[in-house]
Amino acid sequence: MIMRGVSKLFIVMLLLVVMATVTVFVAVNVTYDHQTLVIDGKSRVLVSWSIHYPRSTLDMWHGLIQKAKCGGLDVIKTYVFYNLHEPVRNQIIGTCLNLELNSMTLKEEKIWLDL
Repeated sequence: MIMRGVSKLFIVMLLLVVMATVTVFVAVNVTYDHQTLVIDGKSRVLVSWSIHYPRSTLDMWHGLIQKAKCGGLDVIKTYVFYNLHEPVRNQIIGTCLNLELNSMTLKEEKIWLDL
């Protein structure tokens, strides 16, 4: 029972760290006008691409993000693979698996992150 609480606590803490990291990156006003997103007063249709961070090394991310930016993409979507953080039930690996470092690379390239 205690380990289930630890697992839930780990998920909450991981999400808070990621959300805090992303929140610090950009402070913008976002609304919706029934057709597009309005970001800081400008109508935008965001183009997104997905990268699964466990399938690429940290060294690959910069190149992948640059290619995405050159291709006109605005958003990179990635998933938090919980099975990598808890491969065996109730045995949590205390790592964010470079997710925070990858989100910093996105900040440098001025690309949005969708979790």
